[in-house]
Amino acid sequence: MKQAIYLKINRMEDFAMKNMNRWTDVSYLLGIDTYILCDNQSIIDRIKKDVLLSYRCQFISSNKSKEMDFIISRIANLRWANAGYAHLTTFAHAREYGYDWFWNIDADDTQIFLPEERIVQLMKVVEKRTYDEEIDIFSLDMWPTIKKCLNNPQWSFGISYTKSREDWFDILRFHSTDTEYDAINIDMYFTYLRKKGFIRTESFYVENMKFVHYSHNIHLRPVNSYLYHWKQGKLFNPYMYYFLDTKELGEINIADEVIKIDIGIRDDETKETQLHSIQENVNYKPFMPYKYRHNREIARAKADRYFSNNGIDPADVICFGAGKCFQKNIEFIKDICTIQYVVDNDRSLWGEKIEHVRCVSPEKLKGDNHFVIVTLYSEKRSIEILKQLDELGVNQYITFGQLMQLFD
Repeated sequence: MKQAIYLKINRMEDFAMKNMNRWTDVSYLLGIDTYILCDNQSIIDRIKKDVLLSYRCQFISSNKSKEMDFIISRIANLRWANAGYAHLTTFAHAREYGYDWFWNIDADDTQIFLPEERIVQLMKVVEKRTYDEEIDIFSLDMWPTIKKCLNNPQWSFGISYTKSREDWFDILRFHSTDTEYDAINIDMYFTYLRKKGFIRTESFYVENMKFVHYSHNIHLRPVNSYLYHWKQGKLFNPYMYYFLDTKELGEINIADEVIKIDIGIRDDETKETQLHSIQENVNYKPFMPYKYRHNREIARAKADRYFSNNGIDPADVICFGAGKCFQKNIEFIKDICTIQYVVDNDRSLWGEKIEHVRCVSPEKLKGDNHFVIVTLYSEKRSIEILKQLDELGVNQYITFGQLMQLFD
């Protein structure tokens, strides 16, 4: 069985880059062909600059063939036409390249508050359920429950797993001229096809899973984004419930037709990812201590890409600073490279072993072409060390804060 994952992005904001970073990590662990679908070259350039991909992803753009033009002109209005092209491009691309099944992810504005390996576990369960129940498209409950509460039932894309049927475009073309359908967007068109029984699309929720669907920076404009927590038959939105005191929208019954999936999510599994999300959105780095947050396999793959891109030998790395930062994070650093020795300005440490690594004088760096990680938490002190490295003739270095940002 041949599978692919399509990560769609059309936003430039910082949160979009962070979300894309997480989804590429997930796709790396899935081990399937990955395509980033983007129609904006500036966004593509920023992804290449700011997102350290775990492995090679291929960039593709929306398919705007005559076949696609015909369908989109009849099923979506002008506001939603581009989104329609992007969604259906995944269908056309999967057909052209022989994929049997594919994931279709709005990667710029969605985030699941779980470790990456648990997200992969969830996706595998969704895949099996899709096969077993012969579902054409199985999608996360991003809108069905909310829209039903508002008396406007709607199936939706967002995070979905799709069977690559040979007759997809025959169905889409044939019914695009149905007079019963009022052209709005692709989600509403698939809702219509579902209602008429032309295709089988279903939605799922995950017991005790927390999720965010961004519209803007969630902490600056929370009402324009959506917080989800599915638990015990309810869809809970803490912002609506507590801060806006709109309990009728903050805690609603999950729609009957939405299928429950349970992978045993514990309350404590979501905390670290949530805190990380808060930190990245408000850009307040001291909010959380730097620490190793990611799956080791992902960290190693990203480090290999970084070292390779910058011509660095991962077997020849020096740390500068033998204090708390070095001691608390040495296991993470050892995961991604080999530490030759640690340098410190404190003479009393020279010749000692700190966490089994020999500590030496900064003079040792003179004339050597090593890559240096400045292992200090303090930004001010790190800048002082960078000046010292320049004076010693060292021109390849990174601060620990900058290093951690590569993996965020």
